[in-house]
Amino acid sequence: MADAFWGPAMPSARLARDAAAFYAAQSTFSDPSGLGRLYADLPDDPAQHACVARDLMVHRLEGEPFCQSSCRIACTTTPRRATSMNILRIIIERNNAPLTQRREVGDRFVALR
Repeated sequence: MADAFWGPAMPSARLARDAAAFYAAQSTFSDPSGLGRLYADLPDDPAQHACVARDLMVHRLEGEPFCQSSCRIACTTTPRRATSMNILRIIIERNNAPLTQRREVGDRFVALR
């Protein structure tokens, strides 16, 4: 399939079983613990997944203008290696809606240095 911007799609490669197992395993930084249920409705399509992430978070380089322009947004200074579960907890504490539901800017997670 071709795309006007990206050109023809690249063929996808199949991972060897051991490589697939490595990428499927959880790490200290990605273990969902009791929050795994929140992932159930996330899309499989990478482009849609990126849109969901964008609707939950504000990139750290965009955070400063949002923090200055909106007193509602709760900017968080996090350690560089904040775990995804800590970030997810902050997101659902602000708004416990399904992750596929777009958050208002003030309810999104922003990590500033």
